[in-house]
Amino acid sequence: MNKPVRGLIEGKPVLVIVDAQRTAFPRTPQLIEAASKNSVPIVFATDPRTEATLQLALGPNEFVIRPPRLSVFFGTELPVLMRELRAQTVILAGGETSTRVHYSFVDAHQHDYFCRVIEECMAGSSPRAQEAALRAMEYMQTGARRKCDEVMIAFGTFGKEAATTRQGART
Repeated sequence: MNKPVRGLIEGKPVLVIVDAQRTAFPRTPQLIEAASKNSVPIVFATDPRTEATLQLALGPNEFVIRPPRLSVFFGTELPVLMRELRAQTVILAGGETSTRVHYSFVDAHQHDYFCRVIEECMAGSSPRAQEAALRAMEYMQTGARRKCDEVMIAFGTFGKEAATTRQGART
């Protein structure tokens, strides 16, 4: 694995869209497309009280969970799914930074995942709350704060490496 990807992704990544809204943030659809194109599993976490979010048209390698609390790990099948996918990196996007994303980040960290958050694909209840949550996550894991463009580039590199590995296994 080359250096830029190693600094961003360790092992197999999984993209978790915290509030399962494909268009909540302008860059989110691009991020989802890049993940899908490069065989990065995507988990959409929906609010079980919101029927509109349950109408997702899932593609291959896409999953839905319905967290009953703020963390996408708490009370869901996500930890089991992550083990089945052999994931090592959790990339969080969408949702409110100072609550759902932050709580999910902490739980992912407690499960020993390499965690990343995409700053421009989430928002806080206020700019001050957003910055405080991002700082707290960066404190827990250095390099946690990332930009959408660099994550999409890393997905492309991961996709190429995964294809090479699959092709090598066939020969």
